[in-house]
Amino acid sequence: MGQYVDAVAWLVSTTGYGRRAYRAYVPHRLSGWTPVLGADAMNLLTLADRALGAIPSMPKTHIAEVLAKWMLACDESVRSSVIEGVGSTADGLAWARYREQAGKPVTDANEALTLGASRQLSAAVELGERMQNGRLCTADDVLSLHAVLFEDIEARDIGGVLRDEPIWIGPPGCLIEEATFVPPPPLLAAECGFRGPRSQRLCVLPRGHAGQHRYR
Repeated sequence: MGQYVDAVAWLVSTTGYGRRAYRAYVPHRLSGWTPVLGADAMNLLTLADRALGAIPSMPKTHIAEVLAKWMLACDESVRSSVIEGVGSTADGLAWARYREQAGKPVTDANEALTLGASRQLSAAVELGERMQNGRLCTADDVLSLHAVLFEDIEARDIGGVLRDEPIWIGPPGCLIEEATFVPPPPLLAAECGFRGPRSQRLCVLPRGHAGQHRYR
């Protein structure tokens, strides 16, 4: 689903700094195509669909809702931290959240970043709920979500800004050739539906059509 493309940029690679070629991944747009999934993926989606379908029948209380949202955000953030080479744990994240709520600094940079990821996920869900009611998603919204991720770390100035050089995800200290994922180069970002400049609409979830993206 998607395709790899060849790109060129000024960056640090295994051969040093300079104008280097690299491979990036351009995913399919979120609309206008039909995914092809294997049997294992379909089985997992079926199980997930059944689990989601059972949620409305569960007792609804405020504390249950808060706990469920935190547990889901926590689980996703910890799993993402492993992919990104941070390697946080549920216990470490819970301790970081306790310190935050107690008004104490979160001194572990990895846990602070994962805590930011959990807040980012919660903010993204809230934005999605507003989009279901016709709220437009803009580049500013995306940048605001990105800023949440870095709120509690020293390098917070890198949050909420558009990159002007290639970035990638992989093991700590890896170069682009060793990366697990390299996103599309800027000129191909429109292939994924992004159509800057800032404040211009990206997509809208029409009322009653959750999950269906319409690009402008």
